[in-house]
Amino acid sequence: MQLTMVNGVVVRADSEYEDAKDLIEDAVENPEEINIGTSVGAFTHFQLLDIQEKTDAKFNLVDAGDFSERNAALLGGQLDVIPIQLGLVNDYLESGDMKALGVLSEERLEYFPEVPTFKELGIDSTFEKFFFMGFPPETPDDIVNTFTQAVEKATKNEEYIEKAKGYGMEPEYMNPEEAENLMEERQQLYTEINKSNE
Repeated sequence: MQLTMVNGVVVRADSEYEDAKDLIEDAVENPEEINIGTSVGAFTHFQLLDIQEKTDAKFNLVDAGDFSERNAALLGGQLDVIPIQLGLVNDYLESGDMKALGVLSEERLEYFPEVPTFKELGIDSTFEKFFFMGFPPETPDDIVNTFTQAVEKATKNEEYIEKAKGYGMEPEYMNPEEAENLMEERQQLYTEINKSNE
């Protein structure tokens, strides 16, 4: 299991928005005029639905493919904003082609200290994303156990931890039962968010 709290929203460098508060205020005043790229049904989609629910903002949610396609559409001017893990666009942030408006973490991030959190801007939305590895149900237990032990060992490796943190990731080991419980909790949360936006 690997957790990331480095989920945020980014725009082109020439965007009028300076932070997430500017974006939200515009989306409230001009509903459905801001084109935000996402993948419908994916993590970023639920992020945006949660933000809309908590702020009365209304975006034009565009199903724009995977993150590389959304990056290209943002830089090409077809999209105004994209939600993404900041580590995935760090090169664009460093080059000045993009700027981050905010992150959905509880506190500012060690590797992106200049980016404000949504919470400090008065927007009560936080999201963590998790990554996990799974096997087909018929996989023998000894294979699953061997792999599980290897993952646990990797998440305690200092070199790996430092490299992961550079991308905004926080390696955290969870055994299969704990991981399944977390997934069930998140499924319930996303179901509730989806229902409230119907």
